[in-house]
Amino acid sequence: MLEEMFAEVESELIYHIIPFWKKMKDDERGGFYGLLDFELNLHKDAEKAAFLTAAFFGSFLMRINCWKIKNL
Repeated sequence: MLEEMFAEVESELIYHIIPFWKKMKDDERGGFYGLLDFELNLHKDAEKAAFLTAAFFGSFLMRINCWKIKNL
């Protein structure tokens, strides 16, 4: 049962969470975009919060290292 749960969490991370945050990366100005509304419309011109960007980035790296995910 624990192995099934781990596999489900890993799958969710690899196929949904990481791809979502990769789309939020701002390649032009660095960091991540600052605003996504409830309908998932991205507002690229919104202000960014440096702390929030750092927290997302740190969390993202920890997940990658935890699962030893390659080619992201």
